[in-house]
Amino acid sequence: MLLLYVCEHVAQQRALGDLRGQLHKAKGQLARLDTQTQEFANQYRAVMQKQFDAWNLTASEQDVVIGMLKGLSFREIAGLRETREKTVRQQASSVYRKAGVASRHELAAWFFEDMLDPPPVADK
Repeated sequence: MLLLYVCEHVAQQRALGDLRGQLHKAKGQLARLDTQTQEFANQYRAVMQKQFDAWNLTASEQDVVIGMLKGLSFREIAGLRETREKTVRQQASSVYRKAGVASRHELAAWFFEDMLDPPPVADK
């Protein structure tokens, strides 16, 4: 009986060691993914800023665009910016004019359309 218990205990300790190793490996992979995700986010922010600069958007207009891209309403953007909803609407209209789009939907599409295209098909 004691021998069976010892054998079972040793087997469980080995299994636990294996699980700890797998967990350590997974944490390392996750850390690398987090780093890559942050790098991609920084690259995308740079692309967005370049476009904001090309459109000559003011800092306030840029804030409004970010809020719209996050799906916030004009009222919510106004609340966050501590300004009136009418001001945010006027800034959004200015953004649309500068960007050459007619709506927040077209503006969002401008930033996300390329990411949603299917990947190119490799020749076989």
